[in-house]
Formats: sequence, C-alpha cells, structure tokens
Amino acid sequence: MGVTHVLAWGFLGLAGRITRTAWQDKPATVTRLRWRDRFRSFFQGRARTRALYRRRLLDLNPVTWLAARDRLKPVYPWIFLGIMAVVLASGVATAQNSGVSSGYPVPKGDLTPPQQTGAGLYKRYCVGCHGVKGDGNGENAPYIDPKPRDFTLAQFKCRSTPTGTLPLDSDLIHTLQRGVRGSNMPSWLPLSPENWDDLVAYIKTFSSRWKTEKPGDPIPIPTEPEVTADRVKAGQQLFQRLEVQDLRGEHG
Repeated sequence: MGVTHVLAWGFLGLAGRITRTAWQDKPATVTRLRWRDRFRSFFQGRARTRALYRRRLLDLNPVTWLAARDRLKPVYPWIFLGIMAVVLASGVATAQNSGVSSGYPVPKGDLTPPQQTGAGLYKRYCVGCHGVKGDGNGENAPYIDPKPRDFTLAQFKCRSTPTGTLPLDSDLIHTLQRGVRGSNMPSWLPLSPENWDDLVAYIKTFSSRWKTEKPGDPIPIPTEPEVTADRVKAGQQLFQRLEVQDLRGEHG
C-alpha cells in the first residue's frame, strides 16, 4: 500500500471523527476549552466578532446562521479538504514521475518512457490472459482455447516475415487492430495509435531475442497473374487431377 493510500485512509478516519462529533456538545475540560478558544480566535476571530458575524447571518438567512454555530466547527472541513487536495495533488505528481499509466503502478527499472506507458496498458488490458510475465499463464488462461500467446518465446503466427524470424512492429500492431478470429483475442481498435506503439514496445521486453536479433525481411508478395484461357484450362486439369470435384462437386 502506497503512502497516498495510507494518508487517504487516515484522513478518512479523521473526517469520520469530525462528522461524528460535529453535532454533539461534549463536556469539555479546562485545557480543551482553552485550546478551543485559541483555535476559534485564530480561525474565526474573537467571541465578539463571531457574535456580530452570526447576528448578521441571522438577519440574512436563518439557515446560514444555523450552519455558522460554534459547535459545528466550520473551519475543520475546510482544513480537511485543503489537506486532501494537497495529498492528492502530490500523489498525482508522484505517479506521473514514477511511470504510472492507466492507474497501474509501473516499476521504472530500465524501461523507456514508451515501455513504461505500455506496461501500464498491458496490466490493464492484457495481463488477465497473457500473465504478468508475458508467458501466457494469466488467471484467465485455463479457460481459454486456444491458449494466449507466450511472449517470452517471441514466436508469432501473424507476421509478414519468414518462419523463425521476428515479426515487424507493424505485424504486431495489425494483430492488435484486427484481433485473432476464433480466439479470445479481441480487436483493440478503441486504443490510440500511440497506445499500440507503447504496447508493442513493452511486449518486446518479455524476450531477449528482441535485443540480439532483428526482424526478418518481409516476404515479397507478387502481383496477381493475368487471367488467360490457358491458365483457366490448366486450373481445370489440376482441379480434376486432385479430385476436388469429389468434395466440391463438378461445378465447385
């Protein structure tokens, strides 16, 4: 539990104590009365000033006068809210400086800024299936078929590079955009292009292959050949030789 959480719970308990006693009159000791008068004089002015102020409030609005009674301690809530604002502001600043993304704390370590952001996104959207270590053993993995991809192996099915080589970043981004049909991998089109880049940057930290190898060269895809009578005839002969008509029928 972080310091911000501890302080938040502490202030919540203080608020509960203030609220519980705000509408009650308790017998006060001499010391308590002395300190209470000092606080009232400091925050609300002396007794004469407070009496004049409450008289003006009564002339203005009885409800306003009721809210300004001494025993409501009106300054306490403002002090509490001010302290909470300072704590929350410092917590946000600390979070931004420590690699927090999407509400999830990310250890800085040797991660680059994109990898830090990607780690936060991964822990929000991907960790349930792919696991904290990226090995495909997330808490949802036992109930998924086919199993989630193991990023520690750096082996990907959907790629434009030869078998055994690393995919391009664009290959991984296309998988994020499309999803994988017939699996539990959805499309992540709602994320921004920057989010895709950051996720890919973090996914590549799970395997050391990305540090020692480069992605393979994309496999060239030739243009579609022109349709001619000779090609149609050759295709018909191949159709009959492979006995495709037994499965598809003579007319396909």
